[in-house]
Amino acid sequence: MTKPPFRQLSIIGKRHRVVWDAPLSENYGEIDHTKNEIQICGGMPHDEERDTVLHEITHAVEKQLNCTIPEDKLRLIVTGLYAVMKDNPRLVAYLFEEEPDVDGSSNEGGRAHPGPGGGTDSHDCGTP
Repeated sequence: MTKPPFRQLSIIGKRHRVVWDAPLSENYGEIDHTKNEIQICGGMPHDEERDTVLHEITHAVEKQLNCTIPEDKLRLIVTGLYAVMKDNPRLVAYLFEEEPDVDGSSNEGGRAHPGPGGGTDSHDCGTP
């Protein structure tokens, strides 16, 4: 890798350091929850590296939401989601486009879902 695409991520409000080209012997990626650090092995093919990054991010989300997904199921879900996002770039753009305010301006920095257990006024189930 010539230049890391990013060195840290915010994952549900927690900053995680990302270490690229980490000298891992058994896994393509690892997460250390005590250090809030994600390590990614170097030399992987393009798609495999991105799948691995998403996989480790999903482990961080698991920790933040206090849930556990069996590793074999998590691997399948992540690989499937990555494939859907890669095959549908307009979907990814749609998911992350800014929502306009009532007055028509964009809601920069706003999140559709503020966090665990939260929703938005316009998208809560059962709310007109």
